[in-house]
Amino acid sequence: MECPYCKEEINDGSARCRYCGGEIFYCPHCEKHVAVETRRKWVGLFRGVSQDVKKCVICGKRLQGPRW
Repeated sequence: MECPYCKEEINDGSARCRYCGGEIFYCPHCEKHVAVETRRKWVGLFRGVSQDVKKCVICGKRLQGPRW
């Protein structure tokens, strides 16, 4: 499999590229492994914590993170 960030050859099923350290996720909308854009989002005022929101760089769909 090719890393979407640095285009180096990596093992299938890897979650992170060993050359550049980029996170790799499977996007069901694009039906392939893609690079992700990560942002921090506040989960709740009372909880006072934040969570990572990961979005596909190709289609923009949310892959992981809070639902709102």
